[in-house]
Amino acid sequence: MNLGTAFYYPFKDPKWWLKAFIACICSSLVVTAPCTIGYGLRTVRHAAHDQPLPEWEDWGGLFADGLRVIALGLGYMLPALLLMIVTAVSAAFLGPLSLILGLIAMVLGIMGTVRSTIAYMFLVPENGTLSDAFDFGAVTSILNNHKWLIIKFLIFIFITNAFFKLVCNFSLTLVFSQIMPEWAANYLALSILSPLILFITAALYAQVMHKLSPVSLDET
Repeated sequence: MNLGTAFYYPFKDPKWWLKAFIACICSSLVVTAPCTIGYGLRTVRHAAHDQPLPEWEDWGGLFADGLRVIALGLGYMLPALLLMIVTAVSAAFLGPLSLILGLIAMVLGIMGTVRSTIAYMFLVPENGTLSDAFDFGAVTSILNNHKWLIIKFLIFIFITNAFFKLVCNFSLTLVFSQIMPEWAANYLALSILSPLILFITAALYAQVMHKLSPVSLDET
């Protein structure tokens, strides 16, 4: 995996700034937020084939893909979410046991995040389905056989988020806060940086898929 290549990927497209601007607008609206998530999935597909950022078109398809990704995340996080709800509701009656259940919920949440990260790759091909992504045997096999690659990928994601949200966001917020309230400056900075995080994360996903090849990258 090459973090530098992933950082450079979106800027190879001469219209990256326009596509990032559209992503920024869509992600800020509840109605169109799934389209941004679906666009991220399509970006992984393009990056895997060394193609530039996809066009903002087929909005119905983008919305549907976004809903599939959301369903995938909820599905893998469901055990942790249910246990968290039970713990929160019953905390007054459970006493110290609630702390243990909370720790179990945290572990389940981490496991769900890792597994959903792998399962996401099964949605990338145009013929990828949710049933493919919920093939727990295939996901477990990839995790067992390539755990260090998955850990490296998650570390790279952490580095990317830390760089943009801590360094870049802090710098832009300082600049924007000279002309607007700090909360507005922080929101504007995050809005500008979020599309770049989306694009770079997609490029990293594409690199992982080329190494794992859990599913065919051929488009149908």
